[in-house]
Amino acid sequence: DDDNDDDNDDDDESDTNDLQDMMNDDNDRDYAPTDVQGLKDMGLGENDDLNDLRHDPNSDDSDADSEKEDLKLKDTDAVIVVAKTEKDFASLEIMIYEETGNLYCHHDIPLPSFPLCLAHGDIGPEGRAGNFCAVGTFSPEIEIWNMDLLDVLTPVITLGGAAEDDYLASNIQKAKSQKSIPSTATSTLKPGSHTDAVMALSWNKTHRQVLASSSADATVKLWDVTSSSPSPASSFSNVHRDKISCVAWHP
Repeated sequence: DDDNDDDNDDDDESDTNDLQDMMNDDNDRDYAPTDVQGLKDMGLGENDDLNDLRHDPNSDDSDADSEKEDLKLKDTDAVIVVAKTEKDFASLEIMIYEETGNLYCHHDIPLPSFPLCLAHGDIGPEGRAGNFCAVGTFSPEIEIWNMDLLDVLTPVITLGGAAEDDYLASNIQKAKSQKSIPSTATSTLKPGSHTDAVMALSWNKTHRQVLASSSADATVKLWDVTSSSPSPASSFSNVHRDKISCVAWHP
């Protein structure tokens, strides 16, 4: 009987060791990578979380982080903004001038209309500091573009111009013609908007969220880009009798 008991104890110990070996095998097993594309083909997991499935926890992300840092505009960068037109295509080119004397295009932003004027500011509609460019075109609106973003297709805010209901229609018309603005007879403008092409822009250096604009409609307007109101803060309409081609703050 004692011999049988010893045999049973040996069997129990053997089973325990086998179970432990199986658990260790599971922990050490190299699982096949998830077929991310296969999931997408079936319409499953259509979100950015799938990218996490491709991530190797043992990989070195230093190169990717370095590339992201190189793409960012830094406070020490000498930024030059260029408005460019080529046939039926218009764009903003954000140029960087290096201390070595090298000048290169960091990235560009396609514009829906031919630019007439631009101004580089550093306060956006949310009141945060950054690199923003105000652009005036043959249309009565002023577009504020975020130059810190890559592959951007729309401005962060539009001052004046067509009302929301007519904004899409006016953009379609501009894309087709690339000529003059839609008339007020066919498009409803926002309250206080310019009614003709925006010819000059200037940011205030003290109140950096304030932008001055002058237009072919012979008016000058002051805009607070952080304001929730669609109307300008001030408007001067009885100062000039003709187109106003330049505007600047003093000092």
